[in-house]
Amino acid sequence: MRTTSTSKTTATTIGPRGISTAASSTGTPWSGSATSRKSAIIRTTSCTARTFEKIVEPFHFSGDLLLDSGAHASVGSDNLGFIDYSVENCVGQACDITINNFGLHYAEYTGTFYDAADDPYPFSVDGIWTSLAEPVRGTITPSVFSSPVVSFPFGVFWVRLSTGAVALDGTPISSFGSVSLPIDQVAGTYSGGVLTLYIGYETVDATMSLTLTTF
Repeated sequence: MRTTSTSKTTATTIGPRGISTAASSTGTPWSGSATSRKSAIIRTTSCTARTFEKIVEPFHFSGDLLLDSGAHASVGSDNLGFIDYSVENCVGQACDITINNFGLHYAEYTGTFYDAADDPYPFSVDGIWTSLAEPVRGTITPSVFSSPVVSFPFGVFWVRLSTGAVALDGTPISSFGSVSLPIDQVAGTYSGGVLTLYIGYETVDATMSLTLTTF
């Protein structure tokens, strides 16, 4: 369920430990648990033909990693993040969409790594931090076969990614690292106020995928 804020100015920051919102004296900063601050929406209408909707929502996400050797790893869908986006210039179900930023809730992320022989090993990552270097614009297009389709035909997601220490089967294998990645495999759907994005990234020897769904 969403809530609507009537504050005139709101500054949103997505940082290493989640999201903070500084509002004017007429608004209310976010506080409490992730489940209690479902979303903040600011709607302004300048004329009947144009509606602007700024949205900050939590999302669940899951991820997979596939190596050319056959080894693979995954994390479940109980993980939390926050995404800041806006929807505007709507004509029916056709709209423009802008992804302003997104981040992951600070936590120790755990999953299972399977080697080339498909033997399982638990792994953990002590914190993952993400942010966008700049907003990315895309479109929401109606579809007769599915929910309205989200695409970014002209935009590249420059993602800043940092991780804490990584351990495999209880043994540390790396410490803090940081990198900027150009990601152009992003698509999704937008239906009933729910945004789902499918994000893919390929290296010379691995393929990574991430699915996030707002709630």
